[in-house]
Amino acid sequence: MSLLLILLIPLALYFLMIRPQRQRIQAQRNLIAALTPGDRVVTAGGMLGTLVAIHGDTASVEVAHGVVIDLLVPAISRRVDSGAPIVEDYVDNIDNVDDVDEEHDGDHDDHDGEDDQTHPDGEESDPVAPTEES
Repeated sequence: MSLLLILLIPLALYFLMIRPQRQRIQAQRNLIAALTPGDRVVTAGGMLGTLVAIHGDTASVEVAHGVVIDLLVPAISRRVDSGAPIVEDYVDNIDNVDDVDEEHDGDHDDHDGEDDQTHPDGEESDPVAPTEES
């Protein structure tokens, strides 16, 4: 019985750990081999962009109009379908950020700068002054 258990543990490790890892590595290699300029991609850091060119082990990705970054090819984590909406609405509305900030300027609580702290017994304490407990 123990011999059977000794043989089953490596087999289980292979199917639970080694084989899935190899499949992920092969999928990443297939992705990199299939990339062509013009593909929408997501980097490992979550940055979205359009692939401009691949030069050996580096790739040039345009992340905004006229902004091209170079990164290592393995940092491209996936390709985004061209028909899927990404965050175009958010990017298009980025110009309205100043309007949103102006609307919320008056929403902050007025604070006179003092840091009022109270103890459970209701007494106020000075956050800088030493207490009797210390």
